[in-house]
Amino acid sequence: MKALALGTAAVAIVASLALPARADDEARDGYSPPHVVSYRGGTIPSYAHLEGRANWGFIDGGLWVTGVPYGLSVLYAMSTCGAQMDCRSGSQWLYVPVVGPFVTATQAPTTGGQALSVFDGALQSLGAVLMIAGVSMPHTVVVWQDESAQLRITPNALSGGAGLSVALTNL
Repeated sequence: MKALALGTAAVAIVASLALPARADDEARDGYSPPHVVSYRGGTIPSYAHLEGRANWGFIDGGLWVTGVPYGLSVLYAMSTCGAQMDCRSGSQWLYVPVVGPFVTATQAPTTGGQALSVFDGALQSLGAVLMIAGVSMPHTVVVWQDESAQLRITPNALSGGAGLSVALTNL
């Protein structure tokens, strides 16, 4: 019986968190999400503040520029250096991102393989640099919210147990 009550409570919490807010719910509760715009200099309103945020354009670009070549490298390594088979010279290093293609280039038997490995390593390195730049060079944004908000957790009686409702409301 206790397991059913705990399970019902967990379902109630997950269900109340998983339901998307509708426009009429937002209007009734008075909650509005924060507004964020890029800061280009000058004065800001008294109800707003400045924040430094990671540059997600660089981070997303870096993930793609690193991830696609790395994924292709892993596919090639899996085809030439899989389980219970001898690896081609240097293929086992393709499982290591960024550094692996350069090690493979030093062990490749052909100049074409060396060139392709260096190109692969250069793309992965460029992507890593873009991700590091996105994190280390944040951009400044102006943030404000129309209403102050609070998180409210209330108990609920359910058939066969109890649960909690979580609501984000304004003060």
